[in-house]
Amino acid sequence: MYLCYWDGGIGKSTLVRQFITKNRLEFDTILYLHFKNSIQNTIADDECLCVNTVEKTEEESLEDYFRRKLITIRKIIAGKTVIIVIDDFDGEIRDDLLSILNAGWKVIIITRVRKHLTEYKEMDVGPLRERRYQHCLFAKCMGQEFREEQTVAIDKIINKVLGHTLTLELIAKQIAKSYFTVEKA
Repeated sequence: MYLCYWDGGIGKSTLVRQFITKNRLEFDTILYLHFKNSIQNTIADDECLCVNTVEKTEEESLEDYFRRKLITIRKIIAGKTVIIVIDDFDGEIRDDLLSILNAGWKVIIITRVRKHLTEYKEMDVGPLRERRYQHCLFAKCMGQEFREEQTVAIDKIINKVLGHTLTLELIAKQIAKSYFTVEKA
């Protein structure tokens, strides 16, 4: 399991999606799920994870359905190389998560909260630290290279937003649409 964590808008999910896209041929099955209050709710939610011909019965508890659905999924993907991504995880490390981790799948959990799971690999995904990469991101999102005389203004923007990736991207895209200039931004 890999655990990616840091503030929102930094690019954790984008980084994971790019990894999956680049390496998709290494996996037989890719499950990308958005966390729904607990792992049990996430797996049991048929809108989040639909398995054909498997649905919760009226008399079945959520916990029983979760276990039954998980057993069915394991049967379907037995012997396959599987990666499951759980995005926006903010839950606790409980038995329902451990049942996912112990299923023999590759698991990536994307979270804003450090969980201190020392037995698993963690990746601290943060803002771009080097100014040249911040400039590259800004230019890419602006859709053009910026002029040398704009560097001071762009550096002020970067400093003001503390290098926050999503904020830099949004400002550069607004400039690209000519809603305002680099200097006004």
